Amino acid sequence: MLEIAQRELPGKPSLLGFDIVTFSAEWPESVTSKRFDAVTSTMAIHHAEDKLQLFQQVYRVLKPGGFFVNGDHVAGAFPTGQYLVGRERALESLGRDGCVEPGRIAEQIQLDERKQRAEGNRCESVAQYGIYLAACGFEDVECLWQDHWLAVLVAHKPAT
Repeated sequence: MLEIAQRELPGKPSLLGFDIVTFSAEWPESVTSKRFDAVTSTMAIHHAEDKLQLFQQVYRVLKPGGFFVNGDHVAGAFPTGQYLVGRERALESLGRDGCVEPGRIAEQIQLDERKQRAEGNRCESVAQYGIYLAACGFEDVECLWQDHWLAVLVAHKPAT
């Protein structure tokens, strides 16, 4: 993805840069010594064990007035929402022919939950992401889009 972005955006090397960091450790000085207008992440943070620490690192490297945008998998905020997300995932796996037995749906939900845990997925709700981001000092935390278990959030670092 980064190669495509760099290829598609030629002639702007002083305005656009890419740094790849992991969220399992403190970021290297080569990154933390810089300040960025924006930090983005897509389909990765749901694997992070300590999302609060990760968001603190993002906050530190953003310039005042900068933005953090995260598109990722999310969990339901309440048991009902979590069940509906699981049911939707189960129906996608089993097919939508209208003939799926309820027992098969429950079985598929349990199977999917085990698979998600085995893959290291640690999804949290949009509300929990908002709590973490606000605790770091971000303002105007907003969910711009959500469809079942996918969401795009934006957070703004105050200008002062």
